[in-house]
Amino acid sequence: MGLSIPMLDQCCCGCSLKTGTTIIGWFSFVRDLIILVTLIAVEFAFKDSKSIATASPDTDKGFEAIVIILAILYLLLTIVSLLLLFGTYKERHGYMSPWIILSTIGIVIEIICIITDTASVGFSKTDLQSLISVGLTIYFLLVVYSYYREIKGGSGVTGYSV
Repeated sequence: MGLSIPMLDQCCCGCSLKTGTTIIGWFSFVRDLIILVTLIAVEFAFKDSKSIATASPDTDKGFEAIVIILAILYLLLTIVSLLLLFGTYKERHGYMSPWIILSTIGIVIEIICIITDTASVGFSKTDLQSLISVGLTIYFLLVVYSYYREIKGGSGVTGYSV
């Protein structure tokens, strides 16, 4: 017997799965876009501040590299959020797959971070915030995946109303 993922019949507050997935898609897009714009602003501010004496050129390069890597990551996440929205509006489940896959990977990474942080310094307020974030992300993932399966045409599992 295999592991089955619970399927939802509706989103919170009685919204349809399509409406819930649309809201989640727009939330993800706006969040990712805000972070991307912030990272770009930080990069430009950092380049402007290079004329000021800094602690170490190696530290500067490391910081700049991290900002650039994060900006590229959030550019990709912004595109994936757009794919989720496109797949939702056009009812094309294939366009929703990247968001589902990346959200699942993000949940696993976040849980690993919470476990390692708790093991090294004990449970903190940040860990509690991360657990709440993971819980919401799991719910969002269930909503999107349920709609994905609905579009694909094979729920195959008894649905739950939440």
